[in-house]
Amino acid sequence: MKHLHDRYLNSSGITTDSRNITQRSMFFALKGEHFNGNEFALSALENGASWAVIDEKQFATHQNCILVENVLETLTNLAKYHRQQLKCPVIAITGTNGKTTTKELIVQVLSSDYNVTFTKGNLNNHIGLPTTVLSANKDTEILVLEMGANHPGEIDYLCSIGKPDYGIITNVGKAHLEGFGSPEAVFHTKTELYRHIATSGKGLFVHAENQALMNAASGHILMTYGIETGDIKGSIVHPLPLLKLSWTANNDTVEQPTRLYGSFNIYNVLAAVTIGMYFHVKPETIAKSIADYHPTNNRSQYFVTEKNNQIILDAYNANPSSMHPALDEFFALQGQSKTAILGSMMELGDYSQKEHLDILEKIKNVHIPKVFLVGTEFMPFKDSFKDFLFFENSEILKQFVLQNPIINSTVLLKGSRSNALETIVQYL
Repeated sequence: MKHLHDRYLNSSGITTDSRNITQRSMFFALKGEHFNGNEFALSALENGASWAVIDEKQFATHQNCILVENVLETLTNLAKYHRQQLKCPVIAITGTNGKTTTKELIVQVLSSDYNVTFTKGNLNNHIGLPTTVLSANKDTEILVLEMGANHPGEIDYLCSIGKPDYGIITNVGKAHLEGFGSPEAVFHTKTELYRHIATSGKGLFVHAENQALMNAASGHILMTYGIETGDIKGSIVHPLPLLKLSWTANNDTVEQPTRLYGSFNIYNVLAAVTIGMYFHVKPETIAKSIADYHPTNNRSQYFVTEKNNQIILDAYNANPSSMHPALDEFFALQGQSKTAILGSMMELGDYSQKEHLDILEKIKNVHIPKVFLVGTEFMPFKDSFKDFLFFENSEILKQFVLQNPIINSTVLLKGSRSNALETIVQYL
């Protein structure tokens, strides 16, 4: 592995997509259900890659092809070896909801004082995490790894690669139940991060008012945060449409504006404050960093369109644990008329029908003038909720909105990624 690692160090980095080759990069020919990266090894080298790591001998037609038994295993083992060489602290973050926003806030805060390498976008799986580890170099002062999971054992596996020193779980709720089988299995998997830190890490940052997480983290807690209790305490000054809060650290209180929609983001902000304080970032620097953070990833976004629609765009993902608080916030908004555009929640397995029905019953009891429901998971309820409009997909909804414009409305777009609700925004 050292020989391969030396070649990696002399390259410009890792790439797994032959369409995006950078000069002198090392191409890893991964396989998927509908593609075989081995087939693109030669073109990757022709386009400037220094090396192509492949696992099918018939494609070893160039002297800079590196033939291995399994490309994904080689990528993983290279990341493990590279991690052993890193001297910087590694922070891992997981959770059902809020982990990406919390990660970005943590990175925003720490980057004011440190050279931070971190998970880009949502590349938090068995491919994205090794790639992120390999993007860290000798100049990296802190490495922040986001860890996602949709089946048991996945967090443990990612920890075996990233070897985090510090950990934080934002929350644990109902998501990916199809893969996990039960909410209990979700909790067991997420807290695999805690168990890793307990055996080989330095400590945990924990939401003090989440008793289940506090119990699971017992004995390994470095700092806590919360509203009523915690080392870092926060309170909501103004919840909507953009969250404004105050937080207290070392008996000093800071008033904190944000560009985030939704009071539920207070815990994401407090998590970032807590980790910033632990790593000795000054309170005033933390406050400025958070105030400057601008979400641009279809999460917790709020803006106004030319049609005078106030858009609440939170359409990157959805599950019951995030859908219900999003609706509660939406119901609490005052002012102009409201339009709810909700996409179905994916990967709920046997829980799907009940959870979608619960959402419909919740909306039925609140007067929302326009309710548009997108996705096949909602369709079985079409005849039972005649006041709502049902669409099999967002393309059909687009055509409807073009013929029936929405003007002067507060519009919530919330749904799982596969619904592509963000594509509706240009028509609002």
